Amino acid sequence: MSRADRGRTRTKAFAVAVAMPILVLGCSGSAGGLAVLSTGADADEGHGEAQLTGTLSGTVSDGLACFSVTSDDGREYLVSWPEGYSALESPLRLLDESGVTVAIDGDSVVLVGGVGSDEESDITCGDISAPEWRAGGVVSSG
Repeated sequence: MSRADRGRTRTKAFAVAVAMPILVLGCSGSAGGLAVLSTGADADEGHGEAQLTGTLSGTVSDGLACFSVTSDDGREYLVSWPEGYSALESPLRLLDESGVTVAIDGDSVVLVGGVGSDEESDITCGDISAPEWRAGGVVSSG
């Protein structure tokens, strides 16, 4: 990489970090799609033993799809997804790293993964503020 290319890369990275503080978690997106909060891990790295069962809800804020799951016991978690996951609108839906729809806003879902932050330390995406669930993937939806 040339010196000029490194400078442009650093400048772009700084601009994105300043524009979206949520990038501490990372973002993932696809061409023409919406970015989602990302764990920064590949899907095959995130198959934790824990499962989260509940209802998927999503909103879009500044080109970022924010998904939460309200568990069967009423607790809400803000979900970060494996690298390569993205979203599309109309209806709002979640795509895996292959571009396949794995869940739609309002679906009942089962996710593998685990709590990513101290449950008393909420993270924020758009209007959602809740503990983080670091998803390894969607086991089922519908």
